[in-house]
Amino acid sequence: MTPNFLSQSRMTFLGLLAAMLTLVALIFVTTTPWIAVTPVHRSLAVESLDGTPVSSGKTATTRVDAVEYHRLAQGGTYYDKLQYVLDFPGVMGPQLFDLDAVNLPDSAPVVGVEIDGFACAFAIDSLLHPTKHVVNTMMNGLPISVTYCDKADTVRVLSCKGNSPIDLHVGGLDINDQMVLLLKGERFAQESDGLPLDDQSHVRTTLGEWKKLHADSKVYMLPESPSSQGNL
Repeated sequence: MTPNFLSQSRMTFLGLLAAMLTLVALIFVTTTPWIAVTPVHRSLAVESLDGTPVSSGKTATTRVDAVEYHRLAQGGTYYDKLQYVLDFPGVMGPQLFDLDAVNLPDSAPVVGVEIDGFACAFAIDSLLHPTKHVVNTMMNGLPISVTYCDKADTVRVLSCKGNSPIDLHVGGLDINDQMVLLLKGERFAQESDGLPLDDQSHVRTTLGEWKKLHADSKVYMLPESPSSQGNL
């Protein structure tokens, strides 16, 4: 064999190898779960796959985001390792309805909260979707956050001093199927003692039972149930 033939064969082999590695990388990018559930990485992956040239700066940003994601997923002081790293803002200052203005059966499960005579029933069915797990509102001048994890079926109601609703987010799902909350850039397990908010008393009951005690209660509910949209 001539040197030129060997050189051409080597170049052909290297070209095929590079093509195979590129294909494997594309499959990895489009099927890796953390890319699928992280909005930042989803947008970057799309940009890198649609034929648009990716600058060195964009590539560097992608790497930094990936490193940050995996750092967060390893867990922290107040939460365990995460299955999903999320950032879903809580429902802020939603409308609260009068009892006679809602079409909610008496059998509907609710979280009942009462603050100095001001009562509100939060429909569990309206807390089911991951983007709706946290509701931040004001009750009688007190910031109140109602949090619900459908995986663990756990409720925690939180409060603090202030003049506006708490900016509490859904921050992820840990390896124990427990919701993680996000407050001011820091993540906490829903039941963490380290969360710098006050626990607020509440009851889990039905709307019918709640009405017997609070005939003038307000109600939080969504126009349509999100339960068919999936869960976390």
